[in-house]
Amino acid sequence: MLKNLVVSSVSSFLDKLGVDGDRVMFKLAILAHRLGLKGKIDTSRPYRFGTFSMYLDAHDTLQVADGTIRFEPTETETLLACVRPDTVMLDIGANMGYYSIRVAQKATAGSVYAFEPDPGNFALLQKNLALNNLTNVKAFNAALSDKPGTMRLYKHPFNVGDYRLYNDGDFTEFVDVPTLRLDDTISDKIDLVKIDVQGFEYFVLKGGYDLLKRDHPLVISEFWPRGLYNSGASPADYLRMMQELGYEVREIDEKKKAVVPRTYEELLELSARPINRYTNLMFHYTA
Repeated sequence: MLKNLVVSSVSSFLDKLGVDGDRVMFKLAILAHRLGLKGKIDTSRPYRFGTFSMYLDAHDTLQVADGTIRFEPTETETLLACVRPDTVMLDIGANMGYYSIRVAQKATAGSVYAFEPDPGNFALLQKNLALNNLTNVKAFNAALSDKPGTMRLYKHPFNVGDYRLYNDGDFTEFVDVPTLRLDDTISDKIDLVKIDVQGFEYFVLKGGYDLLKRDHPLVISEFWPRGLYNSGASPADYLRMMQELGYEVREIDEKKKAVVPRTYEELLELSARPINRYTNLMFHYTA
């Protein structure tokens, strides 16, 4: 907690100096890893968190190995509040299964479709689903895009939650992964979508346009302007598509610990340049 506070304070100070603070801290974290300064945790055993357990990655990307769940608490609370016993959810960018587990435990008469392209993360996902005795999750070791085929997934040196389906020059290691289209893959009625794919959200949901138009699911999505630009789309492309589909938008503000109203105009202004800051949005169908 103290480390996160220090990082946030330094980042904010750099922002005031006209420097992209988040970007500087990102580069420093990678340098620390290369110098061998990043500590590792015991990955041979699962960690218990109340009603569920998880095996974690070596660098504890979720920062929960101490037994305290601090990972996106407002987003988690918001998402779980939308889950009914019969909810069917898409977990796009499922990583090691945090959201899939939480939702599957609550949606006992529903199901989760979990998509995770990286082989290492997918192995952890499968291990965690088995650990929690969850049989209502169908996991796909594939990425989602607007066309089927194969793409390169570029891998962060230690953050297993920051793998990208585009080469923006940050990472050199990659793995080739299969890609699917949602509209070709899912026929069930979908109630809820959680998507976090490091800026590739536009292409994923473009490949599920018919599904969104048919089912109007609630969509909880990361919104990272820099990633959207670097993926080959733009924040405007993503927001315009969701607006045309009849969605209103709100922001899940982790600092305020609340879901706050937003307009598309405000979000476009926020993303006028490829800044490194990100937030989470809730798209709710109203048309």
